[in-house]
Amino acid sequence: MKRLTILLGCALLAGCASGGLNAEGKAELKVLYVGGNPDYESFLQKKTPEEHAASVKERMEAFGEFLRERFDSVAVIEGSAYKPELSEGYDVTVFDGKIPAVKPAVRETDAEGNINNVSISGVAATVMVKGCSDRDRAWSFMKWYTGESCQVSFANEMVAILGPSAKQATANRDALASLPWTVEEFAQVSAQFENLASVPNYPGSYIIDRYTNFAFLSAFNDKANPSEALLQYISTINKEIERKRDEFNLETLTDGKDEYKNLLTKRKAQMDFIQTAIKQNKDYSASYDALLDQIASAVKSDNAAKLMAARDAVREAYAALDPDGSLFKADRIKTMGYDMEDTTLTKEDKKKQRKCFSYEVYKNTSELYTQLKCCADFLDDIIELSAAQK
Repeated sequence: MKRLTILLGCALLAGCASGGLNAEGKAELKVLYVGGNPDYESFLQKKTPEEHAASVKERMEAFGEFLRERFDSVAVIEGSAYKPELSEGYDVTVFDGKIPAVKPAVRETDAEGNINNVSISGVAATVMVKGCSDRDRAWSFMKWYTGESCQVSFANEMVAILGPSAKQATANRDALASLPWTVEEFAQVSAQFENLASVPNYPGSYIIDRYTNFAFLSAFNDKANPSEALLQYISTINKEIERKRDEFNLETLTDGKDEYKNLLTKRKAQMDFIQTAIKQNKDYSASYDALLDQIASAVKSDNAAKLMAARDAVREAYAALDPDGSLFKADRIKTMGYDMEDTTLTKEDKKKQRKCFSYEVYKNTSELYTQLKCCADFLDDIIELSAAQK
């Protein structure tokens, strides 16, 4: 009942905000309550069909009465009787029971017929801040905090206070195995642990959730056009992401005085620059003429097969000059002023030594093999970005 009480508390606040309370002190909202769940955790407790039905009835009656005390119009139906059109006459529909399928279930499978049951995993981190006065003790604490004993103790205490549903979603595999699962539960959890996907984080990504939520609220509360509500925040989102990327010295859509609409447009402009630079290189010869013509034709065509063929041809030309990649790496260090793979360098060290950023190497190098390597990388990006837009 607790989760439903919280939900109805939100609905009550919404009612007060939109229409206030009537003379009886009830929110002026029409509520449809769709019941059908028992008042116990059915996956933890085994009940007879009669006990189950009695619990469902008791829960529906109790919650129906709870609603009638707070809202001026309440209807109660079984989940099995629900149809989407029944919600049209109500301001709020509260689902507390299984309803009939609105559409047939869709099962996404791979080429071998396996069901895609990938789950989105959450990401959390424990961080030692710069300037920590006692790094050894801080590191010991971090290892203890994320270690098996602490994670198991915390999870067990949560279960003792809130019940089995409060098991900690720990990323420590040893701790996970030590939690009080049944054999069947642990087998399922372990299988799912091998089938996770994470949403990548990047500087400024927080702004997307914030402003898409603003757009949703504008559409939901103020009846704004959903597309217009979202579009008006796009420039704000882009500016914040660019600001954060600039703060961390990452590539943005700005290149010198030029500002591009999107990354694909920028990559195509960079391809124009690099083709000219290759042609003007001291080591250029007529043998590369056909390659440049192939690149120009592929980029202009936007044809995936032609782009991939051009990329492969550029890679072959690059490999002929730098088989093991050592020349490119050395030239990148020379061009940038430091080795970007050197983990001993501090941010201040890099700032002092920096001649350019890694994403600016293509226009600051004088070596043909580096230009060819950057050209192949740009073609890779164009292939991926073009496919994403189709």
